[in-house]
Amino acid sequence: MVGAAVGLASAPHVLHWGWFSIELANLLIILAMVVVFVLALVIPFGRGRADDVKDSS
Repeated sequence: MVGAAVGLASAPHVLHWGWFSIELANLLIILAMVVVFVLALVIPFGRGRADDVKDSS
């Protein structure tokens, strides 16, 4: 069985902002998901070439 890439026995890094606290690993995952979501909105979908589109007439 393959071990973890980092040691999991140590205490997690927790960030505190007033009443809000989050582990650093969870924050990085959330930020990565937001970046992927924004990229999905910004990057246009592939479009066919102009000569692939057929006229309805």
